[in-house]
Amino acid sequence: MNKEQMDFPQGRGGQEKELLGWLREFFYQFELAWKLVWDDRVPLLTKLVPLTTLLYLLMPFDFIPDTFLGLGQVDDVVILLIGLRMFVSLCPPAIVAEYDFIAPAQDAAESWQPSEDEIIDLEAESPEPALETEDESTT
Repeated sequence: MNKEQMDFPQGRGGQEKELLGWLREFFYQFELAWKLVWDDRVPLLTKLVPLTTLLYLLMPFDFIPDTFLGLGQVDDVVILLIGLRMFVSLCPPAIVAEYDFIAPAQDAAESWQPSEDEIIDLEAESPEPALETEDESTT
């Protein structure tokens, strides 16, 4: 084993990518929930789910007290994630699909950049007109 292999641990790239993917998904779900909260088509009763989740986070008592360092904060994060998922799943599916469809399309449009070095030249082809059958021509 050479010195470069000893200095840098192998296999951490997958964990970092997984964590970044999880954070990206969390913020995407949070943005989706934020848009749904302000949408007038979402029922008021459904909008109480994120409100009660936030109230739980602000309350001085928890399922696991915050005095247990680490575990006390983990239950807050778990409650936040459950409340977020529950709210999105209780919203009308058509509205969720509307917002869920817009965000990935915007991300894809922003991430694609045309290359300055490469030019693609194509000739347009027009489809041939369909031939009429005898039945259509007689009517």
